[in-house]
Amino acid sequence: MKIIKSRLFKTMFFIFLFGIIIGIISYIFIEKDIVNNNVINYIKLISNNDYNYFSGLINNIYNDFKLYSLIWIFGIIFICSVFIPILIIFKGISIGFTISTIIYTFKIKGTIYSLILMFPSILKVIILLLISYYSINFSYKCYNAFKDDNLTNIKKYILNNFYIYLILLFILIIICIIETYICFNILKFVV
Repeated sequence: MKIIKSRLFKTMFFIFLFGIIIGIISYIFIEKDIVNNNVINYIKLISNNDYNYFSGLINNIYNDFKLYSLIWIFGIIFICSVFIPILIIFKGISIGFTISTIIYTFKIKGTIYSLILMFPSILKVIILLLISYYSINFSYKCYNAFKDDNLTNIKKYILNNFYIYLILLFILIIICIIETYICFNILKFVV
């Protein structure tokens, strides 16, 4: 767990927490009726067995794949790695906003709903922070290799980074399956 103790990982974690706080605060200042109705309709779809699980799974994987691939690509393009913390903040804002909406809409039940729905999101955040860490770290190593004119290490860095990316995406797909099929079915029994 050397990665978790690193300063870079801790910094990204605090950036993510900052995003959650912004998401919660932004929920306070918006028109809540439209957002709350969307959440209510979403929960009704699940509770009435009208939710299309396969379509939800594909949509879930696609959206996460876009974000995580973008972070990985930003790590490859050295200059773009500075945008990775911004993507982490936006993910934090999204989760903070979602939690606030569910709890505000459903009160006590909302806390249970958000715990059920946020469990896979916590796992996704861990994957997000790991892929961000490896992308920024890859960028830094390649920069130093170019600076020191040590191009032989770059091939090894690229291969390692690609394998890490594939492993994390595979884990992400498993988390999406768990979220779509298991957590939503648990939510159906709680509703």
